[in-house]
Amino acid sequence: MIQSETLELLEWHRLCQHLSTFAATKLGAIAAQDLTPPGSQVESEYLLTQTKEVYELESRLTTGLSFEGIQDIGDSLERAELQGVLAGEELLAIATTLAGSRNLRRIIDNQPDLPILTELVAELRTYPELEQEIHRCIDERGQVSDRASQNLLTFVQNCGNYVTKLHKNYIILSK
Repeated sequence: MIQSETLELLEWHRLCQHLSTFAATKLGAIAAQDLTPPGSQVESEYLLTQTKEVYELESRLTTGLSFEGIQDIGDSLERAELQGVLAGEELLAIATTLAGSRNLRRIIDNQPDLPILTELVAELRTYPELEQEIHRCIDERGQVSDRASQNLLTFVQNCGNYVTKLHKNYIILSK
């Protein structure tokens, strides 16, 4: 392992900070800032091969790799795991991250000669049924939609009826 004094001489922290400015996502920037040098030559060679595969993939794709929709949902997932309540925007972020992850996995899976990247995404689960359910219940603004449940739909319709009745009463009373 490289001594901390050597890392200071190399200005490792500054290098990682600069590298993080090239990241496509917030998570990538955080990961780049916390990089540590590989502990062995074998690990270095593995990471170098991984980098070569990403470069090859980027070169093949006309639009490059897209990380669209992928967000930092770690805090939301921790709260959900503790059975906490998530806001609509947080649920929408989870759905878009699932979709973005699935798109990346699909791109990698469709490439025949990227064994390290294929191995990285092999265990990735994107739960399309969860994504669909979130989109069914949460609109694009992160608000709960009327169709989220039958009870909510009935409640909203009843509220609309009451508002109409109240408005008629208001008109009658204001005369």
